[in-house]
Amino acid sequence: MLKRFPFIITIIIMLTALFCEKKTEAVAQDCGKCPSASTCGKAETEEETCATEREILNTKASKITFLELGSSSCIPCKKMEPILESVEKRYGEQIDVIFHDVKKDRDIAKQYNIRLIPTQIFLDENGNELFRHEGFFPESNIDEFLQSKDLKPVQ
Repeated sequence: MLKRFPFIITIIIMLTALFCEKKTEAVAQDCGKCPSASTCGKAETEEETCATEREILNTKASKITFLELGSSSCIPCKKMEPILESVEKRYGEQIDVIFHDVKKDRDIAKQYNIRLIPTQIFLDENGNELFRHEGFFPESNIDEFLQSKDLKPVQ
């Protein structure tokens, strides 16, 4: 029995890895129906999400949109919360900080090809992706990126 134990554990790990990989591929497929843009994440349907994204892009004066794609149940995502608040406060109207819970809104995960959380995506004023980071992102690194794009802290 003890000789079979490592074999059984190996099989379980392989099956788990295979299942997770297929699930990640399904989440990472781009729907292709929405332009890359920011959204409030409160839309009920994909059409509403696309309309909301276009509306925000057409009306906002921010130079950069900072999307945080994570989950309220993810520990690194929770550690990002005070950083998001600080960045939003310090850069004011130069940046639009938006959080999406990808476990509640899987369409947004598909739209932005999210492979893991948290993921931070920075968009220009036209909704084009400037930069993407996966995992916890220290505030000092965010500041460095934003300042390289000519944003200055207002506070």
